[in-house]
Amino acid sequence: MKPSKEDQLIRASEAERLLSNPLLMESVLAVRENICNTIESSKWPQSRMRESSYMQLKALKSVMYLLEREVQTGKLARNQLKRENKQ
Repeated sequence: MKPSKEDQLIRASEAERLLSNPLLMESVLAVRENICNTIESSKWPQSRMRESSYMQLKALKSVMYLLEREVQTGKLARNQLKRENKQ
């Protein structure tokens, strides 16, 4: 079931709060850097480790994408509510 516009605004606000949290962003960057370093420093026979690290990087990117998408969805909901209130 799709969240109401009001719920979308709440979710967007929470996502914005998380994305603007310096500790969270520093942590995400540190994890990303660690994963990239693991991939870059891996040796030829360590393909399993590289694949695992790559999947971790994809998962981290997915989390960030989902948070950013919540923000965008909230902006759309806010604009729709404004239009509905003008009518």
